[in-house]
Amino acid sequence: MDLRRKIETLTAGAKYDASCASSGSTRPGAGGREQRVPGCCHSWSADGRCVSLLKILLTNLCVYDCAYCVNRRSSDTPRALLTPDEVAGLTMDFYRRNYIEGLFLSSGVARSPDYTMELMIAAARKLRVEHKFPGYIHLKIIPGCDRRLVDLAALYADRVSVNIELPSAASLERLAPEKSRDGVLKPMAQLADSIEAGREERRRSPKAPPCAPGGQSTQLIVGASPETDLQIMRLSQSLYGKLGLKRVYYSAFVPATADSRLPAVKEPPLRREHRLYQADWLLRFYGFSTDELLDEKCPCLDLTFDPKTVWALRNLDRFPVEVNTAPYEELLRVPGFGVLTAKRIVRARRAGGLRLEDLSRLGAVMKRAVYFVTAGGIYGGLRRDDPAAIRAKLLEGPSGKPAQPELFEPAPETVDNVKLCFLSKEKDRCALLLAYARRAFAAGKGLNERLADPVVNRAQKTALAVLREAHRFKGLVRFRELEDGTLYSEIEPDHNILPLITNHFRRRMAGSSWILHDKRRGLAAMHAGGRLRLASALEASVPPPSEKEKRTASLWRAFFDSVSIKERLNPGLQRQFVPLKYRKNITEFGED
Repeated sequence: MDLRRKIETLTAGAKYDASCASSGSTRPGAGGREQRVPGCCHSWSADGRCVSLLKILLTNLCVYDCAYCVNRRSSDTPRALLTPDEVAGLTMDFYRRNYIEGLFLSSGVARSPDYTMELMIAAARKLRVEHKFPGYIHLKIIPGCDRRLVDLAALYADRVSVNIELPSAASLERLAPEKSRDGVLKPMAQLADSIEAGREERRRSPKAPPCAPGGQSTQLIVGASPETDLQIMRLSQSLYGKLGLKRVYYSAFVPATADSRLPAVKEPPLRREHRLYQADWLLRFYGFSTDELLDEKCPCLDLTFDPKTVWALRNLDRFPVEVNTAPYEELLRVPGFGVLTAKRIVRARRAGGLRLEDLSRLGAVMKRAVYFVTAGGIYGGLRRDDPAAIRAKLLEGPSGKPAQPELFEPAPETVDNVKLCFLSKEKDRCALLLAYARRAFAAGKGLNERLADPVVNRAQKTALAVLREAHRFKGLVRFRELEDGTLYSEIEPDHNILPLITNHFRRRMAGSSWILHDKRRGLAAMHAGGRLRLASALEASVPPPSEKEKRTASLWRAFFDSVSIKERLNPGLQRQFVPLKYRKNITEFGED
């Protein structure tokens, strides 16, 4: 089997694993400097999921016959196995072209857990030791492998994970009888001990090698077994509390094989999966507990309303909340307020009292929040003791365009705002900067607390728009290798972001010669011999790509086309994250 066919086969076998995070690690790159962008997505597949890592199986050969798994022993599917050299080579080729932030390596169990785990570790070792790979590595731990191999995997990987898959021992016994609950939980407990010991060692000696600095995660399949949301969320809460997991991922069950033990599912329970993620975030970031959201009488999450809104409707005696005086912890519990909005409210009210009309400028979704808050004692909702009327009102009108939550995005300060607004595409940016500067001289250090001021608010939003596009392009830039070995990329961003992203690529690609060309503005950043310069480049004569470039681009498209799940296709969401206007310069949207 040729390499392209291997990639297609082994990507298709790995695509049901939900994790694609590349954040949480502080592993340094060359020169001791961090070279990764936390949370950076490099593309989005046709089902709307982030593509940050080369997510692939080492092999889809497997000695187990789990009912729900596409790679089960009895499945009539082509089988393939990548060598450690092939895994390392693909990862390096994709990484240097900015296709990916790193590697996510999972596997079926070939021969034995120890044999498979040794091959996976060999691939990670080649990347770290032979190729000096500074990117992100996530390794799956094979349950049943030797403790020594678990610790070795944590030494080379940024994050490790053991998938529980099924939420109860009874379901595991029924659908995966060759596995045991203890066999899955034991390596998770070992990892928790090793990670904590590694952190303690690094506190004593900062030069000690990191041990899975991104922590560990797991995944639960939703809908393949009869467990309720209450059971699932109690398990997740226990994993966060007892084993210190960084993430629990939830994957809507997609029937990949025919088996009488599995439920007849017409379509994946995507809405239920979404509600579980919302409840999970309430546990991790909003101070909720599972028993506040669910109980034995109501063990399943409402599919019509998000969990926070349902909780608020059940607890109307705790509302409305006065936004000018309520503690931050109470603001977090208001439907329509996220972490960022609550922080903005606390900051803005220091400069003066807030009105209801100010809240939308601070990011509040007032369609929901209006029924649960007052501002200066003024209430804009319905009768406070009538949850049915509020529910009916909440169902009226469009729900709005879904957006990627930006929970912890910091607001730029005054000087940063000026620089970012200057780089924006806004035609009246000079007038905006003049008005903003006048307010800055009048207000001094308290300027950015006046978020209710329309000029300050617009300057903040303009600055954030520039920052967001710069962050987005750190992932969407695609380099191609030219005949002379130089890496070349063309971009056409809305804003003048080239000065904001060049240092990122200078660190990431310190040993390479590269050119990043903003064709819209006729500017280019050129890096060679460790030196970086910006120059005018209205027209550029670009040599043709190398032969290796053509092969690598073809392999990348094979991976990208295989990673989406057809039952989850969502081209609208993909367009939201990768607008059509950007795609002509993005390799995976081209043709071989």
